[in-house]
Amino acid sequence: MSQAQDFSIYIGTYDMPGMPGLRVVEHEGGIAMTMPNMPPGFVFKMTPESEHKFRLHGGPVDGMLTEFTLDDDGNVIGSTAGPYVLTRVEASTAPTRSAYYPAPKLDLTDEKVAAFDALYASLSERDSNVPIPYELPYPKHEFLRYLGLHKPVILHGSNKGDIDVFAPVRKSTELYDSEERGNLAAIYGTHRGIWPMFFALLDREKMTGSMRNGPMEMDGPDGSKQLFYQFSIGEHLKDINPWRTGTVYILPRATFTRLKNQEGGYFDEWASKTAVNPLAKLVVEPEDFPMLDQVAYHDDSELLESGRLGKIVYGAVTDIEPYEGGLTMKLDWREDVAAAFIEYLPYIRKFQPAVRLELIFEPKNGPVWLRQDGPGAVIQTLTNDLKKQIAKETE
Repeated sequence: MSQAQDFSIYIGTYDMPGMPGLRVVEHEGGIAMTMPNMPPGFVFKMTPESEHKFRLHGGPVDGMLTEFTLDDDGNVIGSTAGPYVLTRVEASTAPTRSAYYPAPKLDLTDEKVAAFDALYASLSERDSNVPIPYELPYPKHEFLRYLGLHKPVILHGSNKGDIDVFAPVRKSTELYDSEERGNLAAIYGTHRGIWPMFFALLDREKMTGSMRNGPMEMDGPDGSKQLFYQFSIGEHLKDINPWRTGTVYILPRATFTRLKNQEGGYFDEWASKTAVNPLAKLVVEPEDFPMLDQVAYHDDSELLESGRLGKIVYGAVTDIEPYEGGLTMKLDWREDVAAAFIEYLPYIRKFQPAVRLELIFEPKNGPVWLRQDGPGAVIQTLTNDLKKQIAKETE
């Protein structure tokens, strides 16, 4: 069997949690991986390391080892790539809604750069609590993109326009995070100017379910790099207008660290575990977001069901005892709570694979306790929510 024929067994479509429709394709006599909706030739190259093992190259997956899994008949049924698990599917069944689209072209003329530099230089003389009076004839996203790429700043989007200090206190968590990269007790931001606009403009009071979002830099067929974005929200939000006025904060980069995968490839996320004072803030409107028409919708039915069951389980908590890295919760153990807990387990394993649950029954019909270990952001948000719940019940 030739090397080309060996490679051919891997070619196909693969689903990953939160990212269906990945493809392994022929590339330069070997194989490569590409994302949904990518133009031809934009790939992560794959070099063979040993039998069924390949090293990925490019973007945030740079250096990751991927290993294909085979069934007893020698058919490829999936693969692993770093912490991610991919399942092979028929191409016709792979959803295409979670697609990536190229970022708008950023044409930095001399006049534009001079205007952006002048506005940035003026920020040190302005009150950081007062929004930038943006009067330039260029789109706001171009100003933010220029700052992120050429100035020592990090950008953070929020619905709130009155934040004077950012503290490393999380109010949301990232799904499918087995590395705990996305669930640090930290302030998150990016140097990519379009990405924080999505967080600033998506109305969190209307938002339920999950968001899929972020940039992906790919190597093109000519060796150049191209930035693509994915933005998607639950299809149950289709019939409402989930957009509002928001604020993009410009933060000093000094305390932020750029996040990496286990092999050293860089993501476009940065995190600070210490408090940060903004340098400035820019008010943005939905019409300022250049990719609004490319926001897709995905099926969130499983996540919404997980949320329903979680409300029953955590709604039975009557007391909490935090400890290092986790939380012990006293439960009002009832039949409906027991049934919900059993149904909830597969969902928490899927959506929060780094979480560990332990149910403790004390003897002689004593109290029932639920111990939960997990990433800092998961424990932090759960603790805060339960404190509010218990305080409300004791009023």
